[in-house]
Amino acid sequence: LKRELRRGLNLTHPGIVRVYSFEQDETGAAIAMAYVDGPTLSALKLKQAEQCFDVDDIAPLLDQLGAALDYAHFEAKIVHRDLKPRNLMLTGKGRLKIADFGVATSISDTVSRATMRKDGSGTPPYMSPQQAFGENPSPGDDIYSLGATFYDLLTSRPPFYQGNILAQVQHRVPPAP
Repeated sequence: LKRELRRGLNLTHPGIVRVYSFEQDETGAAIAMAYVDGPTLSALKLKQAEQCFDVDDIAPLLDQLGAALDYAHFEAKIVHRDLKPRNLMLTGKGRLKIADFGVATSISDTVSRATMRKDGSGTPPYMSPQQAFGENPSPGDDIYSLGATFYDLLTSRPPFYQGNILAQVQHRVPPAP
């Protein structure tokens, strides 16, 4: 949590949920962050016909997400590493916000706990093959996850969704329809 807080304090973009502080007592710890007055895209997807969005509904969100990722990658030098519909929230005014930079890592990290883990950090159905192999983080990991996320939002499931997902991602072979 402390690592997430340190990274989150550096992220000040309207498309990223703002982190304020780290709170800890004898029973646990938490991160205080801005309240987002809307649902996740994962929750909204479930309310759509056939549990997927129409291209026209989702296209404006891609621009917003791209701007937030551009800021995170090129100004803050941070890769999210866990983009997925559950970590994308929509405010009451229709503004997209990225949440949960919990497994985020600095692009400049070359040897860290996150990059040394061979099981990868993140959510396998949205994880890039490079991330699944435990390679150093790069903006490409988030771009891959962005593609898998929008694939899920438009088709009702991510490209890799059943069986041994990590093996499929690493071998770049999706399950048969």
